[in-house]
Amino acid sequence: MTIDTTAPARTGQTAYLPLAPPADDRLRLFCIPHAGGAASAFARWQARLGDRVAVLPVQLPGRGRRVGEARIRQIDRLVAELDEHLDQAMRQPFALYGHSMGALIAYRLTRRRQERGARLPDRLMVGACIAPHRRSGVTATTTMSDDELAGWLIAIGGMSPELLRYPKWVRQAIDLLRDDLLLYGSHVPALEAPLPVPVDVFAGTTDPLLPVEEAAHWALHTNAGSATHLMRGGHFFIQESEESFLAALRDRLHQLVP
Repeated sequence: MTIDTTAPARTGQTAYLPLAPPADDRLRLFCIPHAGGAASAFARWQARLGDRVAVLPVQLPGRGRRVGEARIRQIDRLVAELDEHLDQAMRQPFALYGHSMGALIAYRLTRRRQERGARLPDRLMVGACIAPHRRSGVTATTTMSDDELAGWLIAIGGMSPELLRYPKWVRQAIDLLRDDLLLYGSHVPALEAPLPVPVDVFAGTTDPLLPVEEAAHWALHTNAGSATHLMRGGHFFIQESEESFLAALRDRLHQLVP
């Protein structure tokens, strides 16, 4: 869980991008955070991925410097807004990485852009997320009490137990997570025609929300090739195995760069 109140001031043309897209022709990597997460989750990525890629974290409403904005609970509406607000920045080569809920959003955004004939990502990279046609048990958490949800969040590595000492922060984190779980649950699982975009799937070897065998189902959503990359760790392997994960991510991205 990320409680981000110190994100950099907005310098892009849209509130969805805290950082302005570069003026050069570098490959752009748009990063969409997990449920309860914020753009700050990707703050260290630029330094690790090198100057051949421009990392552009996506800031969703209701967090970071957008904390005063109403959060969106319907994935169709959010994807439509992302498509509109990011379209100008996506008119040159780009890739998408989404983690957990962010992976589903990235997939749905790619699908929407295909439907309207817009430029597609050169590579779709998804982490810690069940395939879009499979039903996830995550939505069952919507019936949990606040204490149960906090315990669940700690169990999957999304919140430090130390945070329990600060009830106000826990309440803010749980409120944000509940809205994001509603957003995630508004997706209707479906198996549609494969995308003409290569898909890389990153999965934690001990992730309770994405058993390793489930990762292979993503292959049904592309006719341009897919690869599964197993990372040591659980649902938040991007933190537990940050160095090896970003090395693998860099390798895949550099294949797209001349």
